Amino acid sequence: MIVAAVVFLMAACAKNPVEPDGCKECPKTTLSITSVPDSADVMIDGGSYTTPTGPIEVRPGSHQVFLVKEGYCDTLVTPAPVAIKERDIPVHVILTKKSGEPQTYVAITSSPTDALVSCNGDYIGRTPINNRPAVEGQTYALQVSKEGFVTRDTTVTAVKGENLVHVVLDTLPGLSVSASANPATIISGQSSNLTAVANGGRAPYTYTWSNGASGSSIN
Repeated sequence: MIVAAVVFLMAACAKNPVEPDGCKECPKTTLSITSVPDSADVMIDGGSYTTPTGPIEVRPGSHQVFLVKEGYCDTLVTPAPVAIKERDIPVHVILTKKSGEPQTYVAITSSPTDALVSCNGDYIGRTPINNRPAVEGQTYALQVSKEGFVTRDTTVTAVKGENLVHVVLDTLPGLSVSASANPATIISGQSSNLTAVANGGRAPYTYTWSNGASGSSIN
């Protein structure tokens, strides 16, 4: 934020208000500039100074006083109008500190809520997750899961500021199992291959047969 300001020195001598050297009755006019904090760079009429400046000789007329300091807003100051007969005009400036850089963070929501969230393989909580710190430019692998819903995987590459991620979870279809035999007709005493295929629910599936065997197929 820049605060506009101009020092206007009113000419008290009519002979030559622009050139005070031609008016012997007019004392020299100076500006003394201070700031909080001090050690700010000051630019006025092409000259460079550092606060506190001490008296700076100026001509009558308009003068821009520009202050710069690292970590603070650049400031262009406007003191009240002053008369040239004043020998030294104090100009005191309080600099405004710059606000911090925008933070980078990720906010994760889901429909439905209360879903489990993992980031780069690590569990980080349940939705909604607000203002989780992140590193600008880094890509995060997110997994969102909830009982009875299809697990969703997504990624987000963080930019400076807020990164919003909303995940819609689909309802899991009901679990069903179909079985087949090869040959299709099972004859006692002959070998047969049985295969079970699961659908719906949440993969991966496990199979257990009545004889204690496991796997989707048995002989």
